[in-house]
Amino acid sequence: MRSSSIAWYANSLKEINELITKGILPTHNNYYGKIGAKIVALLAEQKWANIFTTNIRKENRDKKIFVDYLRNGKGATCVCPFSLRAREGAKISMPIQWKDLEKIKPNDVNIFNFKEYLKISPWKNFFKNKQKIFE
Repeated sequence: MRSSSIAWYANSLKEINELITKGILPTHNNYYGKIGAKIVALLAEQKWANIFTTNIRKENRDKKIFVDYLRNGKGATCVCPFSLRAREGAKISMPIQWKDLEKIKPNDVNIFNFKEYLKISPWKNFFKNKQKIFE
């Protein structure tokens, strides 16, 4: 991540979320799975070319944030929420709320302090969001 303010990245992500929430990027059958993820990734890369990239090769990313839409399909793997990362300081992959994007930096949460970030259950509304997976 660049040395720029975390607010710049957070605002970009919030804008993408707003496009999805307002239905500009629809979330119906044809946009689930790989297609929807690819649309969001390419939109981010085009609109904020100095921040995001879809280039999978680390040496070609130029310190940009990699938006990986390739792992959003049948058989793909990813790091699960709350997974301990093999990094110095025992960092944790932590889901956060939109309102906390500017407050919590990517490496802030670790195995020693993660409970401080669990203000509400991350699973609270999990089953209320009725979605189907389409290929």
